[in-house]
Amino acid sequence: MTTQWVRDQMSRAQQAFGEKRDRAALKHILEVLSVYPSEEWARRGAAGLLKVNMETLHRNASKEPLTPTEMQDSRFDSLFCSCDILGCTAEWISAKVAFPDYSVFEDPPLGGQCRRCGKYFCEPHFGTQDGYVCKCQCGGDLIAAPPPNGRPSSQTARLNKPLVHVLVLKEGIEPPVSVFQKIFQNVAPDVLEDSPTVCFCGDKWPETPMEYAMALLARDYSEYLSKEYDVRTAVLHHQDGTRLLILKVFANRPKIVDPTAPARQTNTANAPTPTQKTNIVDALALAQKRTNAVDAPVSARRRLV
Repeated sequence: MTTQWVRDQMSRAQQAFGEKRDRAALKHILEVLSVYPSEEWARRGAAGLLKVNMETLHRNASKEPLTPTEMQDSRFDSLFCSCDILGCTAEWISAKVAFPDYSVFEDPPLGGQCRRCGKYFCEPHFGTQDGYVCKCQCGGDLIAAPPPNGRPSSQTARLNKPLVHVLVLKEGIEPPVSVFQKIFQNVAPDVLEDSPTVCFCGDKWPETPMEYAMALLARDYSEYLSKEYDVRTAVLHHQDGTRLLILKVFANRPKIVDPTAPARQTNTANAPTPTQKTNIVDALALAQKRTNAVDAPVSARRRLV
């Protein structure tokens, strides 16, 4: 059942969108999806907002067009369709997601799903197209507005829990502070939003990076292995070709709550006490100076702003 808080948030989102403030609208929608990931009203709103922000005309008219970081938010991955052709990175929002109650088609269609083999194809990889009739490479008809099949994540996990600690393993010589800031902005923006403590470890890449990262965490910050915390890891590739691992530790308590549904809220009595914050540039620089080799102790904890 939709709560009053959800209705208020979606009303604010609609108002902001009408004022051409797309980023403000997205903020309200994301708060709803953080608490209720399956809320259809919010999912449709997010899909519609993402869809129009893929159009140049709308972006030029918007006072606050969505940024690439916001468009790639991992919380939206399940709303997208993606091409099944190996090596193709095409992704799109199906009209069926934004307008599930209507029979709609797009001209030209951005992509479709084959009724015969079930695979998804972007428009350049259609087998044939004759007017509004699109054929798969196997000869089957294509559904022009299919349900989403998801897209590969390009960002690390985003949870409705406070991010309290981050461990970064970086292959090769550690880059300057500005590069780490850019990495966080692109693949882990919540590191900049939540002000967690951050530790770095670089140089030689371990054979089993996830196991190695967990071993470092157990050695230096064993308190984060208790049931009061939720640990997530992701191995990524940096644009310079080197490998990167980001380990996130979330506190097991809600970050955003619905005040109109108190029975659904989690007890936060045992929430950890935040430590003093420091400047992000100083924190990154200090962490880099303290850790230069993969077998060296991770840096002392520092909190980012």
